[in-house]
Amino acid sequence: MSAPLPRDHIPSLEPYRLAERGSAGRRLIRLDQNENAADPSPAAMAAAQAALIEANRYPEGDAASLRAAIAETEGLPAGQIICGAGSMELLGLIAQAYLRPGDEAVVSRYGYLYFRSVAQANGATAVLARERGLSAEIDALLASVTARTRILFLANPNNPTGTLLGQRELHRLRANLREDIILVLDAAYAEYVMTSDYDSGAALVAAGSNTVMLRSFSKVHGLAGLRVGWGYFPVEIASMLNRIRHPNGVSAPGIAAAAAAIRDRAHIAAVRRANADLRGWFTAALRPLGFEASESHGNFLLLPFADAAAAYGHLKGEGIMLRPMDGYGLSHCLRVTLGMRGEMELLLQALAAWREDGR
Repeated sequence: MSAPLPRDHIPSLEPYRLAERGSAGRRLIRLDQNENAADPSPAAMAAAQAALIEANRYPEGDAASLRAAIAETEGLPAGQIICGAGSMELLGLIAQAYLRPGDEAVVSRYGYLYFRSVAQANGATAVLARERGLSAEIDALLASVTARTRILFLANPNNPTGTLLGQRELHRLRANLREDIILVLDAAYAEYVMTSDYDSGAALVAAGSNTVMLRSFSKVHGLAGLRVGWGYFPVEIASMLNRIRHPNGVSAPGIAAAAAAIRDRAHIAAVRRANADLRGWFTAALRPLGFEASESHGNFLLLPFADAAAAYGHLKGEGIMLRPMDGYGLSHCLRVTLGMRGEMELLLQALAAWREDGR
């Protein structure tokens, strides 16, 4: 008997690789997944616990209460907001709805790796545009567009490089894209940005029919374990995604916690300020050790090494997990998530020992 056959392109796909979990039973300093090391908003935790009382019931199918909270705090129309199990699910839905085998999706050379995954999962080709240094370059993105291009994915700030495109460049990109190409702006790290010349993408969504903006509750809000993300979409694109999304894609505790978290503006501001302070302190503390991290607008840094693989092994041996960047073609780098101050001090000590050994 013959076995069931998947779609032709599926066997050639590589599974998306998450961070290595390390040895069981050992206490690790986890600086490899861009998680928020700070506690979530107390209001969010209380809301999640209260929601567990009705854990025997299905959650709101359209996350209406969460969409209302997002609309209230962000000044957006609730009808154009869709929530999902993290922004990763929403990326998958966009690709599923708008990419066909033979289509192309443009991605910056060091753009978020999951962009390639969702394109390839739908039989499309991810076309990599060159970068200037470690930053997306508008003219290169536009030059990579062909007659087969259907989506251009852009993370801003970008993971793993931490780089940022300003408002003028972002609007120039949209103005020069064909009307039938969707510009997907992944702004998962938007709350961490401290510069004034930044646009998360909301204005571009409101101005047309071909831009979407995605956001996350996994970063500044610290709810990564609850898997909640949201997006702001033009009316027609929202209509298409609502036809294929999971009807109960976000759990009731996730909905409740996220609604409370986005309303807790004081907590968001405190986390944002603390992240900027820690990022500045840690970047400066690296320099006397001979390390120069690239400028970052997120809760992480990209750190180059003469031998990144050896450095990763050394730090893992010390119980400190960083993220290798081989999948991006940045095999000389490790990505460092900003953890608690004490964790970062231990990382500095381990890096100093690495240097003392003549590495």
